[in-house]
Amino acid sequence: MMQSPQMPYRTALSACAAFFAGPGIFYGMLTSRMPALKAQAGISEGEIGLLLLSLGLSALVMLLMSSLLVTKFGSRRVLGWGSLICMAGIPVAAFAADFWVLWGAFLLFGFGMGLWDVSMNVQGMGVERRYGKSSMLILHASYSTGSVIGAASGAFFAAAELAVVPHFLTVFVVYLAVRAWAKTKLYEDQPAGGAAKKSGSIFGLPLIVYVFGLMAACAYASEGSAAEWGSLLLHSVKGADEDIAALAFAAFSSATVACRLSGEPVRQRLGDFRMAFFGALIATFAAAVVHFAESPYLCLAAYALLGAGLSPIVPLLFSRAGSLSSVSPAAASALISVLAYGGMLMVPPTLGILAEDYGLNNALLLVPFLCGLIALGSLVLRIR
Repeated sequence: MMQSPQMPYRTALSACAAFFAGPGIFYGMLTSRMPALKAQAGISEGEIGLLLLSLGLSALVMLLMSSLLVTKFGSRRVLGWGSLICMAGIPVAAFAADFWVLWGAFLLFGFGMGLWDVSMNVQGMGVERRYGKSSMLILHASYSTGSVIGAASGAFFAAAELAVVPHFLTVFVVYLAVRAWAKTKLYEDQPAGGAAKKSGSIFGLPLIVYVFGLMAACAYASEGSAAEWGSLLLHSVKGADEDIAALAFAAFSSATVACRLSGEPVRQRLGDFRMAFFGALIATFAAAVVHFAESPYLCLAAYALLGAGLSPIVPLLFSRAGSLSSVSPAAASALISVLAYGGMLMVPPTLGILAEDYGLNNALLLVPFLCGLIALGSLVLRIR
């Protein structure tokens, strides 16, 4: 039995949103100061690649373990652990003077991120169930907003010619205070003496949860195509200047944040299936425009449209998975996250391999195909 709400909905939502914003803030901050970290630690581009690979793999390891930990200890406790482990990597990175210390910082960040990702989504599912209000679009908008804040902080401190130590420690201390408040407002999803626990294993879940995970993988992979290849496509293929090309992911992200923040009334009006289906069709159209358009400005508009179309997909999938009465929220969240991260880790590099043989523009034809698969998969959202 879930507890009855003990606080106003807005308070619970704000606390949960603070935890959703955190990973975005720290990831955006870390990646935005990569040139400064590279110079401080005296490392090469190849070593940066190893750091990013280690971060992704360590996060994936903890994603696989997180459902069992959440089932055993509760999402509130695991979210507390995960956020602290992830945050511990920030001061370590700030003072890192060589590759190995920085590698340790990235491992801490990745391990914590894997726990943080799953447990915060379980908390978000719980907020929806306890208050009977759809909230996942707003919560995932908080993550996207956090990414913008983190990247903007990096731009500000870099423009002020300040080192990573004052930058990282300032953000660390401010967020630590926010986290201290937010943690007291999280709900306890494993009350003593409660009903029998559902299995925390990600294996043996209903087929519909695996479909959700594959749809999330397609969405994350499409997002990765914009983040990792968008600026290169605009500059090398569409002929845009570097400053214009650099706006590709900014256009995508800005549209994603705006649509998620304003998406709940649309969800109430259209329902999950139609919102996901039409969003995927819009994304498919936008990805096709990116391929066929010659104007870089039209491509920028298409990237914004791609972000708008994809914006509701992943939040809706987590929300619907959390509403399945026979499924452990921890296991469902972990499975969707594992498959989604898998798509994000595997597909963008695959695009690079395809680009070697077929050209980048042709390689990116994979993106409208993936968006079309999301539209097809959205049919499962009609199942109650």
